[in-house]
Amino acid sequence: MWASAYVLALLVLTPVWIATEYASTDGWPERFSSQGNPGDWDPWIFWVALGGAVLVAIAALKAYFWRPPTEVEIDREVKRLREGR
Repeated sequence: MWASAYVLALLVLTPVWIATEYASTDGWPERFSSQGNPGDWDPWIFWVALGGAVLVAIAALKAYFWRPPTEVEIDREVKRLREGR
């Protein structure tokens, strides 16, 4: 789910970024910079892509390593809680 949302967001945002940067600099980029010089394209899309990739990686690691508790673990915890009263 996270990966598909990430891809969909980039599929929507990337053309928007290209269109706005192309229109504001009157052409294709000479370099990526936030300085505002002629020919500079603001690289904000790269930060969005990097942030989304980190979120997808965290979700993937969580899905891979997280496991539900076993019945033995649940029984052990219930026993511990009952004895602690």
